[in-house]
Amino acid sequence: MYQFYDPVDHNQVYPTDGYSFMDGFVESISRSMDTHEIGMYFNYPSPNLNQTAAQSMYWGPSLPKLQAIKAEVDPNEVFYFPQAVRPAKK
Repeated sequence: MYQFYDPVDHNQVYPTDGYSFMDGFVESISRSMDTHEIGMYFNYPSPNLNQTAAQSMYWGPSLPKLQAIKAEVDPNEVFYFPQAVRPAKK
């Protein structure tokens, strides 16, 4: 297991090449891995993932079950944010 985390002090701006540097670093580690072996830890959400990619990376094979639960308990997405599980469509 690897965790890639690149903090910046609250009074600093993230460097313009920071994302490309980290993306390259992650790619160098993960390129030999199967897609199903790569995931992301939800407590460190990435602002660079679109919603489809985020749901796949964070929730993996558990996504359909989580979507069914979300459809039952929060079908109107009161608790919505970009990386959130979307409810299953009925």
